[in-house]
Amino acid sequence: MLYANDYNGRYPDMIGELLIEDLQTNNLICPACNDTPAATGPTTQATAANVHSGGHLSYVYIAKGMTNTQKADAILVYEPLSNHQNNGMNVLFGDLHVDWVAAKEAKWMLSELKLGHNPPWNPATQPSATTK
Repeated sequence: MLYANDYNGRYPDMIGELLIEDLQTNNLICPACNDTPAATGPTTQATAANVHSGGHLSYVYIAKGMTNTQKADAILVYEPLSNHQNNGMNVLFGDLHVDWVAAKEAKWMLSELKLGHNPPWNPATQPSATTK
């Protein structure tokens, strides 16, 4: 949110850009996986490059091009199911809350994201295909 406030509501293109808002590299790793915090470089840009160099980022950032006006159920960040032995994943939503999502729903969400549906399409809340 701090980043968006400084950039006219826009979220960064890459998660490493959040480091300019005093986010620490250890906030970008899940304690349940083997990733390690990225080394701090001489500049924020160098540190961000370290974050993206592999093994230092536990989450999948998909908020590129989004703004802080996203729907509450839009997904901004999620973690691979492998972080928790395929039992589920943590998800950061558009209203900036994080929820644990169990494996079955997580797999459905990921399939919806793959189809380009963000927020994930929910048949219970969408108009029927036959509705005009």
